[in-house]
Amino acid sequence: MAKTVEIPVSLLKAMARVREAFGRLEDEIEGYLLARDPDFIAKMREVRASHLAGDLVSLGELKAASTECGRYTTSQLPPPAYP
Repeated sequence: MAKTVEIPVSLLKAMARVREAFGRLEDEIEGYLLARDPDFIAKMREVRASHLAGDLVSLGELKAASTECGRYTTSQLPPPAYP
């Protein structure tokens, strides 16, 4: 037999606020940990250098290439077109 439990609206609103606060805290903790991870920092420096060298394609170019040729490899992508 099913039972009904009544929960005050104020409690539901409080639970929603706690969930939002926890989500923000989770993001802050993740950022804090990543900012102190030497492997992550090294990878970001490597990616930034590739970006500055023009070795990356834009998301739009990647999407266009995947639509045009279905499955693809990076060698099938158009060359980067940066100003």
